[in-house]
Amino acid sequence: MFRFIFGTFIDVLYITKAASNTLIITGREKVTITSPVYLLVFDSQTTQEQKAFIVADSSTHPARYQEFTFTEGSTAQKTLAIGTHYWRLFAQTSPTNTDPDLANEEIDRGVAYCQTSHGVFNDNEVNTTIKQHHIG
Repeated sequence: MFRFIFGTFIDVLYITKAASNTLIITGREKVTITSPVYLLVFDSQTTQEQKAFIVADSSTHPARYQEFTFTEGSTAQKTLAIGTHYWRLFAQTSPTNTDPDLANEEIDRGVAYCQTSHGVFNDNEVNTTIKQHHIG
């Protein structure tokens, strides 16, 4: 799903609670580490809580794109609050570090929305009625 915000297209990652979720990016060109370990970080806009965990690239074409899959709720660090989150993906040399301040390099970032179920967005369901108010 793409949103147009302030002159930029934003790709929103929809996360379904208690389900397998996939993030696909094209960030390999930004990685300077030979064998990177990836750290995925979510910052909740609502609770201000940060969750960070290691993810593996399961892409069949890693030179073209990176694919990261995780199950929301499978661990405490992978349990996200319902609502909007800002996510960041880091490449690092450490296989255990979960502190983004200690990661080697940020390679991508975006917006995520965590919800209990994920339905298909239908543009026809959007109410486009415009109300005009005349003063005077």
